[in-house]
Amino acid sequence: MKTLILLLSSFLIFSLGAEDIRKGTVQAEKLRVRSKPSTKFEVVGQLKKGDEVKVVEEKEGWLKIVAPEAVSGWMSNKFINNGVVTGDRINVRAGPSVAFNIFGKLNKGDEVKVLEVKDKIWAKIQGNSKLHVWVSSTYVKMEPIMVARNDKENDKLNDVKAVDAGTDKTTAEELAKLQKELEKEKKAAEEARKKLEEEKKKLAKLEEEKKATAKKVELIEKLLEIEKKKKSKKLVVNITKDDEFLIGSQKVSVKEIKDYYKAAGEGTIAFVKADENVKEGTVLKIVNVFKELKAEVYLEDPSKLLDPNVSTLSKELWNTDPNQKTYMTLTVKKPNIMFMDTVKIPEEHLESILKTYGKNFNQSTVYIQAEKGVEEHILDRLMKNVQESGFKVITFPAGADGHEVVEEQPIEIKEDKEIPIPAGRIRKTGYLLNVQVNDRHIVDFALAIKVDKEFVAIAYLKGMADKLKDYYLKEIKIIGVQKKLEGWSRPLIFVEQVKPLNK
Repeated sequence: MKTLILLLSSFLIFSLGAEDIRKGTVQAEKLRVRSKPSTKFEVVGQLKKGDEVKVVEEKEGWLKIVAPEAVSGWMSNKFINNGVVTGDRINVRAGPSVAFNIFGKLNKGDEVKVLEVKDKIWAKIQGNSKLHVWVSSTYVKMEPIMVARNDKENDKLNDVKAVDAGTDKTTAEELAKLQKELEKEKKAAEEARKKLEEEKKKLAKLEEEKKATAKKVELIEKLLEIEKKKKSKKLVVNITKDDEFLIGSQKVSVKEIKDYYKAAGEGTIAFVKADENVKEGTVLKIVNVFKELKAEVYLEDPSKLLDPNVSTLSKELWNTDPNQKTYMTLTVKKPNIMFMDTVKIPEEHLESILKTYGKNFNQSTVYIQAEKGVEEHILDRLMKNVQESGFKVITFPAGADGHEVVEEQPIEIKEDKEIPIPAGRIRKTGYLLNVQVNDRHIVDFALAIKVDKEFVAIAYLKGMADKLKDYYLKEIKIIGVQKKLEGWSRPLIFVEQVKPLNK
């Protein structure tokens, strides 16, 4: 009897017209729904055992069904207004990109249920009667046709009912054929699953590499910014209560201030200090002079750091320009003595003081200046404490606090002998090599040594790329600032000077 029902079902499926609809019931525990009739096309949903489907077409072992609510598709968000489609023949795709297959079209006035919007461009919608998707016919039990039959179709049905026991043999052959198709489908599904897992692993690996690269880029940018500020110069203008301008101990005019700044060169940082009761108009006058010169200018914070009840400048000044940058000075002297403005601060209390005042003065920038000879690791630790306390930081630009701006001496490599290199620099020799394409946005070249005719990298190089490229695979000597990069096995050197060892 069962075989007779199967044969009857097969006959009725093949007799369906394009306008006919039949019901079917899912027999598998989980049944994937795809955008097209093949396992190579995208999965757009999943049905479970017992779910009913409406079948409109059969094609080579696949059933075209009305898209149930368990299915989802993607369409352009600009053609949806309050759940109603505003355009005609709008494509519905299997994913949020034109790279995915189209499995339906919607027209103006069609209603949709939006499940998600991605990047304000694509809208994920729930399946509806306007859309059609595909499932394997192997896992769907068909039910009687939902449309009225004509007399001719009834005659065919009666003929089928008249099949005798001899039909069992034909039915068995059909079942064997279906079993083979099922095994083939299972094998294809398993291969697709394995391929999907491999793609997921590749994607996860690429995502990790992307994150690592982003982290390296961020670190490089921070290092470059710190190096830029360390090599900056500063010019400090003091305004006395008599509205006089001093650079160091020398009285100067506005014109002379401009001349001093221009002599210092582009990139010089300007600091403006004012005695108590200085006229605010005078302070703004000097600030505007530097702004006209397109200088980076900082105004000493109006509140005394260790006495917040005392104000040297009134609030009206800040209302004039609320975006004016302010600063407070933190000085480090040998061996390890620290001052905030002129107040000596014990190192063991520095962190707690910074955190306390960081909450009240975090709009200010802390300018760290260091006496020559202070060890760099002390400054690095201090800078970290300042940043963690909520302040922004200007690191220690080169130059004096007065009008004398000292140019950093150029580094030279002489032919006859090695010369001492400035503090904080290193000298290395080796062969210049290229780096991997993926790392060229972070570093420019690698420096290597030869070991048994093979090159072994000892450092990575950044800067002076145009000059370095002329020495590819040649032995060179470089001088620069060395930094350790988190996650990198070799140090990074910011190149300041290069020289070939062999002409």
